[in-house]
Amino acid sequence: MSGTIATPPVRRMLVINMSHIGGVLLMTPALELLRGLYPEAEISVLVRSEAEPVLQHHPLISRIYTDGKIASNQQMYRRARASLWERLKQVPRGLRLAARLRRQRFDLAVHFTHSDRGALYTFLSGARQRVGFRLRGIWSKNYFYTHLCPRAERRTRKVKENVDLVRFLAAGSAAAVPEPGALRLHSAPADLAWAQDQWRQWNQGAHPRVVVHPVARLLYKCWEPGKWTALIDRLQVEFNATVVATSGPEANEIRLCEQVARQCRRPVPTRLGDLSLGQLAALIREADLFLGVDTAPMHIAAAVGTPVVAVFGPSDHRIWAPWGPGHRFVRQPCPCLETGEERCGARNEADCLKRLTVEDVYCAVKDVLQK
Repeated sequence: MSGTIATPPVRRMLVINMSHIGGVLLMTPALELLRGLYPEAEISVLVRSEAEPVLQHHPLISRIYTDGKIASNQQMYRRARASLWERLKQVPRGLRLAARLRRQRFDLAVHFTHSDRGALYTFLSGARQRVGFRLRGIWSKNYFYTHLCPRAERRTRKVKENVDLVRFLAAGSAAAVPEPGALRLHSAPADLAWAQDQWRQWNQGAHPRVVVHPVARLLYKCWEPGKWTALIDRLQVEFNATVVATSGPEANEIRLCEQVARQCRRPVPTRLGDLSLGQLAALIREADLFLGVDTAPMHIAAAVGTPVVAVFGPSDHRIWAPWGPGHRFVRQPCPCLETGEERCGARNEADCLKRLTVEDVYCAVKDVLQK
């Protein structure tokens, strides 16, 4: 299950990534490197249905497969785990998807995450060569692969970990794999036209356009609403900025974002949970700055080329910080990350976020806007 990968022509390739939106975006530099390594291959991808829109207009991708809405056996976003019955109901749909994949007769399947479901689909695809990360343990997902890439060191940037997998694929050839480029998200013309019209309505002059996305489904990542309000007030006064606040569709996100906008001294337009992913990406693309926390819209901003200033709490910037030059993240030291013990967010007490001041973030924002 290891060793040099054979190098006959790869005509059909399946790329599997069962991450959420941000994780799929962080794979896009590796997609471009795969195209350089296999210039003649037809590239298909398998992702969660929620992540499909970020790849819909990607010019390197021929076909997108999704597994629909996944009921997980992991406790994500502090919700109850899916019942065994809910997960069993997905089996027929999964088998139908596996049959569709096998009919494509893939030469190569590459799995970019460590998920059980992704490993299983890699195996069920029937691809002649199946490549994934080596995991520890006597019985593990390693048996689903024909070739195993050594797992990256702890706290490696996610983009670099993905590129390590591409370099592992290239090890048996003379091809050189360059350094990863930018994240990519390609917007539909209709979404861009809509976003441009929205900004014309909100911004009547040549003022800085700022999208503020102050919330995440994981609430322990969220900075205090009053500090966001104070930061927006300063941007409006000192830069005469046009600030638009956005949120996801979760009730808690909408409530917190409403609280931020309502307390601002000047009116702040809001789009709370009512935008498609394409519309949100286009709105951010047309902005001069994105302000937010460690969540999918932060990676969307990096992928559409808008400068980012991100507020980080108990999530690890060494893995998840916005990728690319010109972006900034702001944080205070978090002992939980250093010790590896249960994160403070698990107790709803993100002390590192509480210590982060408005001045800390404003200095980063000011630096980016002045440049």
